[in-house]
Amino acid sequence: MEPKAICGRVVTPLGVLEEGTVLLREGRIEGVIRGHSTPSGYVVDEYHGMMIFPGLIDLHIHGALGEDATDSHPGGLMKVARFLAGHGVTAFLPTTMSERFNTLLSSVRNIKEVMKNQAEGAQIVGIHLEGPYLAPERKGAHNPAYLKHPVKEEIGRLLEAGEGAIRRVTLAPDLPGGLDAVEYLASRGIVVSLGHSKADYKTAMAAWHRGARMITHLFNAMDPLHHRIPNLLAFALSFEGIWCEMIADGVHICPEVMEVALRSADKRLFLVSDAVRPAGLGDGSYSLGGEEMEVQSGVARIRTTGSLAGSTFTLNRMLGLLAERFSLSLSQLAVMGSLLPARVLGESEERGSIEAGKRADIAVYDERFRCLATYRGGKRVYFHLENEKGNDGTWNHGK
Repeated sequence: MEPKAICGRVVTPLGVLEEGTVLLREGRIEGVIRGHSTPSGYVVDEYHGMMIFPGLIDLHIHGALGEDATDSHPGGLMKVARFLAGHGVTAFLPTTMSERFNTLLSSVRNIKEVMKNQAEGAQIVGIHLEGPYLAPERKGAHNPAYLKHPVKEEIGRLLEAGEGAIRRVTLAPDLPGGLDAVEYLASRGIVVSLGHSKADYKTAMAAWHRGARMITHLFNAMDPLHHRIPNLLAFALSFEGIWCEMIADGVHICPEVMEVALRSADKRLFLVSDAVRPAGLGDGSYSLGGEEMEVQSGVARIRTTGSLAGSTFTLNRMLGLLAERFSLSLSQLAVMGSLLPARVLGESEERGSIEAGKRADIAVYDERFRCLATYRGGKRVYFHLENEKGNDGTWNHGK
């Protein structure tokens, strides 16, 4: 692979180089320099005026373009991976829904096999099991027929089938056996995330002491804040030792409440899409975990209950919404979209920011966070063909 130089507005954790160049060599970031003059021998990709972001990392996504991770068809998973690359995502965790145990076993095995030789699109870096160990009272879009209490032997079979591919599990610690499951999973190196739960503050803290380190979709599928009864949400907002993911689509949380989250958990709050099968498509009827889902004006809901059923947003659209609504710097947005998810996975030395020595995972955006190009390990895996560079060196965006 020839050395490459990518020129544009380079977004780093410490600030923005308005005219900067990222040097890539053998799939890694060799360095970041000021200006657009590059050493000889480099192939130059010029994106003058465009934002050079670290590749985004989505730790919670069910599907897109009619595909779902629980189906785990290799062709469907690759379709989702290519779709995500088209939005600047370079790494993701396919996320399963609560299902029959044998279905989940099959999903885990199939995703694991796809991971082995995946060369295109965003990289599958592991599996996220959302359920089936969730509280029925806070099931959200999950089918209640498949919810159950955690059992160590069953969890062990899933981990064995994954052979290290399962990186994250969302569960309700308030279920019988929930705290034991937290400890067992954490001891196996799994990121345990608390969600779809009626846990009180004491139970949430006990789960943290047992090894839980995350909160699944802050505010959603948990009891609302109560001024005299501290609960999981109070724990998430106040305890500095827990990571929190947020679905910033303006639907799951209104902007005014997003601001509460940003003020309370700004150093530990990151973005996930929680995108489902209709993402990238239009309104209509779809299936989700054995339930019927209806999408109207881009909002997905379970038809029988009206519960929100994931989002149809991608991470770059969420960045655009946050940039428009709040006074967040580009560096802050990059941290929320990439560096913090990398830290959650324990991979911040490998990916998550534009710094020398890290993987050359890079996304190029215009001022509206439309993706122009995506690089994974230094290889360009997406390029918006409707973009043409004009005679003045600027980019003309297709319709």
